Amino acid sequence: MFGFPLRIGAVCLGALGFYRDIAGPLTNDQHADALVLADVATRAVLAIQANASAGEIAAELESGANLRFVVHQASGMVAVQLGVSITEALVRLRAYAFANDRAISEIAEEVVARHLHFHSDSVEVHEQ
Repeated sequence: MFGFPLRIGAVCLGALGFYRDIAGPLTNDQHADALVLADVATRAVLAIQANASAGEIAAELESGANLRFVVHQASGMVAVQLGVSITEALVRLRAYAFANDRAISEIAEEVVARHLHFHSDSVEVHEQ
């Protein structure tokens, strides 16, 4: 696996990962190509994000990759609440969101705000 930053100047937006089925370093041409692809991906992310409201992630980015930090934070909280892996916690969050016809980001925000608490056999809702 090879990782390349998605960056503009000092601002890092994320990383682009490349995989291949043989071990060893990239050739100089492969490395140069990967840097170009990372630059193209960075510019694409910025172009998509330019249409979003201030302080919000563009819908295309959020729906395409669930990049919302709050979803990852909520997954960790649910993992601790249930004593399960992060993967299982994310599945539980998605299942709850689907069953309630809501976006996973909304559910995650409620978990992080401690309005929702997952138990092994139920989900507690704390009204505030």
